[in-house]
Amino acid sequence: MTPYYLFLITPLIFIFSKNEKLQRPFLLFFLLSLSLFLGLRFEMGTDWYEYSKDFYQQLQQFDKLRYEQFFKINSFINLSFVNLVGNMPLYKLSILTSNYLSQNIIFFNILNSTIVVFGTYFFCKTLKLKNSSIWLIFVFLLPFLYFISTDIIRQFSGLIFVSIAFGHLLQSNKKKYFYFTLIGAFFHISSIIFFSIL
Repeated sequence: MTPYYLFLITPLIFIFSKNEKLQRPFLLFFLLSLSLFLGLRFEMGTDWYEYSKDFYQQLQQFDKLRYEQFFKINSFINLSFVNLVGNMPLYKLSILTSNYLSQNIIFFNILNSTIVVFGTYFFCKTLKLKNSSIWLIFVFLLPFLYFISTDIIRQFSGLIFVSIAFGHLLQSNKKKYFYFTLIGAFFHISSIIFFSIL
């Protein structure tokens, strides 16, 4: 339990600090440590076995199919959303990258944890929040990150990009809203519903 308490106590130390420049290196180190802590888990989260099983199934498909079949290019062209469920390109690409770098699902988890943690940071920066406010946000988000980001991995990655998109929409930047929502949809197709806001 010590790491959990450490990640909770550390932000509390910096919340009341007024020196923004001093906070920045500590904040980045905290975010990197949190990303590794969440990503290097083993058999944690109810979807662990599902993602582990899908990891090897996707690799078997990659060996058997041509690139355009593996990445479901025809389904994208035909807008066949049913065939795209579980087959979004950034999800598949992260699995292939994980296999290349670690030959197991560990790098996939690290990559998605990094997206979630640093994506939250960039969302805060999009809203021009001070570092002291970002520390506070992470205090409230920690239980959510512990239990949800280690479970619904693809959905959470997609949601983070959608959150960043909303940050840009609040700044009246519709182009960046579109691009970040598209990236989110390339992790999990459910993110596509947020295009309707435009």
